[in-house]
Amino acid sequence: MTENTELNADHNAPLLEARTLSCERDECLLFADLSLWVAFGTVLQIAASNGRRKTTLLSIPCGLNDGYEGALVGRRQQTQHDS
Repeated sequence: MTENTELNADHNAPLLEARTLSCERDECLLFADLSLWVAFGTVLQIAASNGRRKTTLLSIPCGLNDGYEGALVGRRQQTQHDS
């Protein structure tokens, strides 16, 4: 219970922040220099047509894709990654 209270204590801090994310697959640049900031209680919609790498983007903060460069900052941890 304490961990959950600490997580929700500062509503001004980002729940998730991505700084200059870049992702490449098979020597093809999928996206570059992508930054975003998601606040506590915010709804985020990522909309694009099929094949635009939405799933690839969302797999990075979930820990399902380590083939990226950039920084992820979350309420619990910060990760700097260079593939």
